[in-house]
Amino acid sequence: MAKKSRNNRRKTMDISLLDGDSKQIANTLVGIIADVDEYSWVYNTKYDGKQESVTYWYVCSQRVNLEKQPRKHQDLLKQRDTPSMNRFNCEGYIRINVNQTTNIAKIEVNHNYLHPPTSENSVSEEIKMFIQENIDLLPCEIYAKLINKGLDLSIKQKQIHFWWTKFNQNRYIHHENSFQSALIWMKEQNYYIILNLTEPVQAIAFTTGIYEHLKKNNIHIHECDIDATYNTNNLKFELYVIHAKVDGVGFPLAYLFLENNGNCGNGTRTDIINMFCKQMKLQGLNPEFLLTDKDFAQITASQRIWILSSSEIWKLAVNEMYMYCEQHSLPFLWAYMWKEWYCAERWVLWMRAGCENKISVLKTTMIVESHWKVLKRDFLYKFFRPQLDLVVFIITKKMLKHQERRFNQLAIGREKPERRKIFKSEWKRLAKHNVSNDFRYITDPDKWICGCLYYLTSHFFICKHLIQQKGEILPKFFDHIKRNNQYPFLENADNRSNSTPNTLLQLVPCVQDECTIHEELTEDDSDAFFDELISITKPATDLLEEHKFSQNIKWGKGVEKNFNSIRKMVQEVETYR
Repeated sequence: MAKKSRNNRRKTMDISLLDGDSKQIANTLVGIIADVDEYSWVYNTKYDGKQESVTYWYVCSQRVNLEKQPRKHQDLLKQRDTPSMNRFNCEGYIRINVNQTTNIAKIEVNHNYLHPPTSENSVSEEIKMFIQENIDLLPCEIYAKLINKGLDLSIKQKQIHFWWTKFNQNRYIHHENSFQSALIWMKEQNYYIILNLTEPVQAIAFTTGIYEHLKKNNIHIHECDIDATYNTNNLKFELYVIHAKVDGVGFPLAYLFLENNGNCGNGTRTDIINMFCKQMKLQGLNPEFLLTDKDFAQITASQRIWILSSSEIWKLAVNEMYMYCEQHSLPFLWAYMWKEWYCAERWVLWMRAGCENKISVLKTTMIVESHWKVLKRDFLYKFFRPQLDLVVFIITKKMLKHQERRFNQLAIGREKPERRKIFKSEWKRLAKHNVSNDFRYITDPDKWICGCLYYLTSHFFICKHLIQQKGEILPKFFDHIKRNNQYPFLENADNRSNSTPNTLLQLVPCVQDECTIHEELTEDDSDAFFDELISITKPATDLLEEHKFSQNIKWGKGVEKNFNSIRKMVQEVETYR
């Protein structure tokens, strides 16, 4: 039986006590109405009127004209015959005229046919409060907790998700335009906005506050990364970061959101990144080394702000490559190498020796790539291309809090970087190796150099020869070892000064994912090493012979990829010979 109709009910309200812009005020009023009449109202449109008033229209979610044509999945096994929402010819709407100058809102509610409400509003206030108290959990986790508390069987998991989403929106939405909403949020949280553009494209950049902590602790940034990631938000803004390395640990110094709407031609994108870098240089950031990937907009902008070069090393490298190609009659290889790698414009993009007397500690941009992985895997995984203001909210409210805590733990010595643990383990492993009286290598512990192959390929600039000559060390040695950009590459910082060194130093670089430990074998254990490899290879050969005899081609195709690396190794050895 239908309820009595409610036609054109009008009311005027004082909104002086309500916070937010006109859209937020209208949403608040609609929420109050929904709590009373138990209907669900969805935003429809708005009209900018005269005398600084704005009118917002909301319609009943069960109106017939909102019904969409159902679309069946092409796979019959994935089709679901879920009944659709009950629809009614109710013509229900709410019209709210907001005037923030007079602090008056005019409300008109119309419902020709008062039908049964949707189930989304059947969630009790107690459950809503529980959702708000556990808002940082996932909806499925909140739902599981409610089940353990004896949740009513009539409440679906989607309803919990609905209210979780609604309460979350109240935390980060400050304007109907997500770009403006993000800007308002950062100003409220006192983040320093270093770039705010609306033409020719929208861009916004802000510092994280970590750089200020570094300066207060008298920590100079020698090396930085600049990198971008994509598909983090629904507006397709590109997200850039300037990332500093402290004691082998990466920390974000500043972020840039740059709109990519097709108007970034004619160097616009490069110019905006240039302004971003320039603002950080004005803050005092002047690294000796800056790493980027192959994005020429980032490279060009970085070169304009921070320029490094080394002409003599370049000439020697060019001559070496040219002579190699000439001796082996490889003119086309030389043409390619010169055009793409060794010409002056390309050489500066990938060389390691950017300075005459220094060498970069960092070798790759793996640490900043790990930063993007943490952002997407640990913080954005629950959202599919969220709104821009939500991404900014997550970065500032959640991820940066973890970064600041991590920095403070390193600063007071409560936590040690993973790199130091790996370095200590590798040092102790090499210290157990026997060193024969072999003078083939020029080993100098004062300059900390050695001519052995292991030292040249080591991430830590260590080898058994240097470690043996170093002699016995105390445990605190590993807390003060310092990685330099010039000779000696490693030194004990505690020996250079009587003052207590800062815990955060620019030390040995190593990302655990990219760190490869090379075994340095002596003559005594080389036979055992090769015997082990042969003992693994022979059973594999026997298996191949067995399945060849039985013509089991399916098995062979299944394991073929396991032999690709062996095939490649044999081909390379034959080519070299």
